[in-house]
Parts: sequence; structure tokens; C-alpha cells
Amino acid sequence: CDSGETLCDDLTCSDIECGLRDALLAEEEDTTVPVISFLGDAAVRLNYGDEAAAAALLPCASASTTTQCYAVAVDDDSSDLSSLLVVQQDTGCLDCASTRCPLATAHVCFPGMYGYLFSVTDASSNRAVLRLYVTVVEASSVTATVVISTGSSSVVDAEAQAALLRDGGSAEATAYRQ
Repeated sequence: CDSGETLCDDLTCSDIECGLRDALLAEEEDTTVPVISFLGDAAVRLNYGDEAAAAALLPCASASTTTQCYAVAVDDDSSDLSSLLVVQQDTGCLDCASTRCPLATAHVCFPGMYGYLFSVTDASSNRAVLRLYVTVVEASSVTATVVISTGSSSVVDAEAQAALLRDGGSAEATAYRQ
């Protein structure tokens, strides 16, 4: 061995103490996959046109900042990997004709179910993947026609009755007062 080196039991020379060298060489390779967690269910409903709800489905900037976001990632040594999360559309609409719908703009996608993969890779190249299903539902509206009968043929009486109903009164209360 050269000056300053030690002959170890395996008959190799080392410039550090042999026990320390052996411990460093024996460190296990990291094979633990990171953990991705959703802050809600793995299947969500999104109303068509609800931009804020779509934005809230994106990955969190960090595991400690979990407002207006949906997923965090940590490694086995508690390292925060949230900022490394990648989101890709996994499937086109499963029950409609649309194929592309980025998660950030899911609020304007055709109504139907879409699949998204959240993935992250740690420093040891261990990769974790978690799937989110988003069902975009269309808003609906109801149109109703209301016919009011006042029992009177007078237009003035009918207009007065309509005004009373519009302002929170009831036909029964008016009939009772008369």
C-alpha cells in the first residue's frame, strides 16, 4: 500500500479506515418507490365550465402547500417530490368522441370520463404512478312555464296577483286577507 493507505482484510489498500470503507460500500441501493397521494378521491366529477375546480386538480407545489391543488409526492426519506409531479392524459374520453383534454383545461372538455396519470421519479430513478379519473358533466338548465289563475277575468287583478307572487307573497295569503 502507498503511504497513508491501510491494507484491508480483502487485501486491498484504502485511504480511509477499512471498516468505514466497507460500511460505505455496503449501503443498499434505494429501490423504494415514492408515494403519490391525492388530496381527494381517485375519481372526481367536474362541472363543465368550472375553471377553478379544474385548476384545483393540478399537482401541489409542495407537500406543505396543499390549497388549490390535488396531489403530493414524497420519497421514502421524506423528501418532498411534489414539484416534480408530471401529469399526462392517460385515456381519451372513455364515453365520448373527444380524445385530447389537458387536465388544466378539463372544464371545457366534452362531457365524459377522462383518465390522467400523475407520475414522479426520485433521484434513484424509482418511478411512482397514480391514475385520476375525471368525469366532466354538462350543466343543465330547467325552463318552466307557470300559469296563474286568479279566478278573475280582470287584467289588473292578474297583474296584482303576479306582482304579489314575485315579491314573495302567496295567492292563499291574498285570498285570506280579502
